[in-house]
Amino acid sequence: MRRVFEKLRGLYQSKVMKRFAWLRFFLVMLALGSVLAVVLHQALTAVDTRSAQRAMNESFEFVKAQLVRYNSYVSADKAKSLVRLMDKTAEAARILPYPDTELTLLGIDEGDTVCLLPDGTLHKL
Repeated sequence: MRRVFEKLRGLYQSKVMKRFAWLRFFLVMLALGSVLAVVLHQALTAVDTRSAQRAMNESFEFVKAQLVRYNSYVSADKAKSLVRLMDKTAEAARILPYPDTELTLLGIDEGDTVCLLPDGTLHKL
């Protein structure tokens, strides 16, 4: 009797186990798939983040180089303007008949310079 009971119990357990085998397989595959998806997401996100960081650094370097270049152009333009002004001042001091008076230099378009004389007249240099 005991043997029969054990055989019935074994038969019942094997049928029950077969019935839940697909469910266990599905749950194990679902868990493995979820772990794989999380690992892939983290890896691909890290790669994308690095490439975005690299592109941003390249953009910043380009902008910095352009700003340095622009500042160089502006500085050169200011220096050139000051040299021209010094030349015009030296020319005005040499040409005009007022050696000890303060003259006012006025800039006009196209690089022309006009000097305001103490008597109120304008003289083009």
